[in-house]
Amino acid sequence: MNEEPGRRTAAAGATSVARNAFWRFLEISGAEIISFGFMVLLARILAPADFGVIAMATGMILIAQSVVFHGFAEQAIQIETLDRRAFNTLLWSNLLVGFLLCSILAIGAFPLSALTGEPVLGPVLMTLSIVLPIMSIAGIYQARLRREMRFFGLTCRALLAVATAGSVGFVFAILGFGVWSLVAMQITHATMGCLVLLFFSGWQPGFSVSIDLLRRVAPSSFHLASSFLADTTGRYLVPLLLGVFLPAGAVGLYFVANRLMNSLSMLTFMSVNELCLPVLARVRDDRLRFDEAVHTTIRITTLFCLPAFAGLALIADPAVPLLFGEGWHDAVPPLRILAALGIFPAWAAITAQILVAVGRPERALRLNLMIAAALVILELILAGFGLRAAVAGIALAYLSVLPAAWIDLRQEAKLDMRRLVLDQAPMMAAVLVMALAVVGVESMLVQGAPWLRLFAMLVTGAATYTLAFYLLAPNFARQILRQLATAILPSRPAVL
Repeated sequence: MNEEPGRRTAAAGATSVARNAFWRFLEISGAEIISFGFMVLLARILAPADFGVIAMATGMILIAQSVVFHGFAEQAIQIETLDRRAFNTLLWSNLLVGFLLCSILAIGAFPLSALTGEPVLGPVLMTLSIVLPIMSIAGIYQARLRREMRFFGLTCRALLAVATAGSVGFVFAILGFGVWSLVAMQITHATMGCLVLLFFSGWQPGFSVSIDLLRRVAPSSFHLASSFLADTTGRYLVPLLLGVFLPAGAVGLYFVANRLMNSLSMLTFMSVNELCLPVLARVRDDRLRFDEAVHTTIRITTLFCLPAFAGLALIADPAVPLLFGEGWHDAVPPLRILAALGIFPAWAAITAQILVAVGRPERALRLNLMIAAALVILELILAGFGLRAAVAGIALAYLSVLPAAWIDLRQEAKLDMRRLVLDQAPMMAAVLVMALAVVGVESMLVQGAPWLRLFAMLVTGAATYTLAFYLLAPNFARQILRQLATAILPSRPAVL
């Protein structure tokens, strides 16, 4: 029997993940570079306490945003037919949810301000809550473009929104508005992003809706939104919990460390994480293609995330003072802790998406609830002992649920766990070699200029990891290169 068609179809899911991850990477990398540049500028103008207040307020906004971006919005990707009536139903339902969340945050703003002892938090959070109805509209239009794999519009949205918002925030900061410059930046980002999505989508909302469709999708939307809400609540409630025990300046140090982690995450596993749901959902009924796509998704996550996070931990000391100034040097220890164990949140996020793709959103919800509970409990216990202890608690929370996550993969996705573990071994060994090389270079240049140390560590780390990985897993390395070539040159046939 000719097995060539079977091999081609088995690789189709994996190649699709790689191709779309490449284009998604281009979108995210541009936005993150611009956003990071403005963050560096603002950090040299504003105080850590300003970032601490905005971290607490933005954390609450991001928790609410997870509902409007992942409830009805995910249904816009997964339902079989997204006609105009279905689109209108999801849009107006999501907008109603956005207004409800806006009202809840506006009412709770001042009680949260009293809880943390930061008077400015109340008006800041109340003002920021107005972005939620805007985000609820953007969530549906963004989902439609994702469904159709129209990444050009999404790329333009990301770049224009970040550039406009950063410019507004920078001008406000120069004029002396302090924390309100960060508020203006957030509102501008949400508004501009929504306008660009409306422009590229071309669909004007109407009032023809389907109650039957709403009844069908509401339970699944609730499960999806609850799953993401649990995940984001654990992560984004951390600044508020820190604010209860620590001053705003310490929360600001955590914010900068976590912001660096988020930037790196956006450039690595979040690219794959966002794409794996629509791709895996399409091949769910083909066992061979699905298994291959899942294994490749996890391997790609480890391939890029593990060295990126480990490298950030290694270069934290010269990098943070160089970028933000000596006033931010105390952000180095929390950054090192977050980065050293950053692969665990990446694995947990990918696992949750895979569980959703196999039609088990309740399992993803359970996993994210476990993470959220572990985060809250550990932060309540450890935050009183200082910032380093609190950050260590974040890493321990993800590590504690990893066994349950992999058990779910074995039971629900029917994956070969032995293969899954062995797939990660070459990347782990390559990272160990990279770490030894980088530490050696740093020790030789300990008296050198900080920029020289940083440059030498970056070059050494990248070269060492690439070479070690190629030597340890040559077949997978060549497969990744071929898939990237296919993504860049789609007219070329994939070669296995």
